[in-house]
Amino acid sequence: MIPRDYIEAYFKELIPNAREIKIVGREDRDVKGYGYGEPITVMVDVDGEVKKYVISTVKEDRFGHEYISDRAGEILWSYKAFNNLPNHVRAVDVGYISSEGRLNSVKDFDEFFIVTEYVEGRLYKDFLFEISGFDRPRKVDEEVVYKLVEYLYMIHRNKPNVDPWLYIRRIRDLIGDGECIMGLIDSYLWSGKEVIDKEFLEEVEVKSVRWRWKLRSYMDRLSIVHGDFHPWNIIIDGDLNITVLDRSRGDYGEPADDVAALTINYIFISLLTRGRFEDPYRWLYKRFIKRYIDLTGDHNLLNVIQPFYTWRALVVANPIWYPDIDPEIRMKILRFASEILDHNVVSIDLIDELVS
Repeated sequence: MIPRDYIEAYFKELIPNAREIKIVGREDRDVKGYGYGEPITVMVDVDGEVKKYVISTVKEDRFGHEYISDRAGEILWSYKAFNNLPNHVRAVDVGYISSEGRLNSVKDFDEFFIVTEYVEGRLYKDFLFEISGFDRPRKVDEEVVYKLVEYLYMIHRNKPNVDPWLYIRRIRDLIGDGECIMGLIDSYLWSGKEVIDKEFLEEVEVKSVRWRWKLRSYMDRLSIVHGDFHPWNIIIDGDLNITVLDRSRGDYGEPADDVAALTINYIFISLLTRGRFEDPYRWLYKRFIKRYIDLTGDHNLLNVIQPFYTWRALVVANPIWYPDIDPEIRMKILRFASEILDHNVVSIDLIDELVS
């Protein structure tokens, strides 16, 4: 809620020579405040001239406004875009509403930033590349696998008391978002590197859309997730404590997203360093999946993970980030991205078959 006196205080700061500020058109509402999504008309007397302004917010809903980032993005875009179009009503300020209901301007923004703590340790990807010449993982690698599973169990077991349709939103984003399947498919076309033909990419996209409809019946799986749980986003310290970086794409989603983000890299790094999917990476993959299912009891994991593997495979095979991959290895990964969608259940034997 936005208290009436905070609205008046905001306009006094925005227009220092304002003589009188009156909120109009809402006399029938609670005088204490105004809800989000409701336009608020404000009449301001400026040196004897009366001007009217409208405060607009975006209401949380299921039309792509579920997250605060959705709503903030729309407001920030509006501030820039309204004033770039002839004869459009002018935007005079943009800002945020504090937890107390105060209105604060950010109209001089250009870009945004975040400041985080710095954590000491090593990226998990360093552990994985270190064992490329080994036939089996080290004891520390086995311990880290268990730590990673336990971490995911800790967050995935939290089933949020939120709109279950957030699951559908997350799956829609998986297929159609600019950072996910369709966006990555487009990037293969604009990258300037012809590593795969358009017909192949179109087929992957069409099959992925079918999976959107398959996953609609799994809304009860909505959980707390990380959203980008890959070895470049995991820091491990000397005591094998885990710190994660760069959580992405919302608080809630499908647990298979995190599992796929990590385990695709056992496949990828094995192919990259050894040319085949084999130990020690195959062992790590198998142990991770088994331990995860045993600990969580999530026996549907391998029925829903397929399009998440497709997305992650499109990432690691992408010539933008990995331009020097052997063409044969790249094609193995891309075939995997497509063919995994043809199977209702994933198994270690299927992985062996698809990347052989």
